[in-house]
Amino acid sequence: MNKEKKVVLLVDDSLVVLERMISMLEGAENIEFVVHAGTCKEALAILDDLRPDYILLDIHLPDDNGMNLLKFVREKYKQMLVFMMTNQATPQYREACRMLGASRFFDKSLDFDLIPAALSA
Repeated sequence: MNKEKKVVLLVDDSLVVLERMISMLEGAENIEFVVHAGTCKEALAILDDLRPDYILLDIHLPDDNGMNLLKFVREKYKQMLVFMMTNQATPQYREACRMLGASRFFDKSLDFDLIPAALSA
């Protein structure tokens, strides 16, 4: 297992999600730090500067659909692991994200607590 600490980019416009996720990840041994973006535009600016190891990406964002950002990341930053998150985890969204190259897909209502372990795996 790689012991190097990782950087996580959390892209979500919900303050509740942000606070809860950062709280959950603070104690993870393999996470160096978490940076937050509330929009796709903010995430794009961070991606070029920071090059995170993981992206936790909501599907519904104020300025664009997270799946468009997923597609961009897969084309430009192939090594980054992208974990999609949504409260609307329909089979159609799951399949579309899988086809676009998402590493994992999480239903925020049911799977939220599984995300830290997935980042450690």
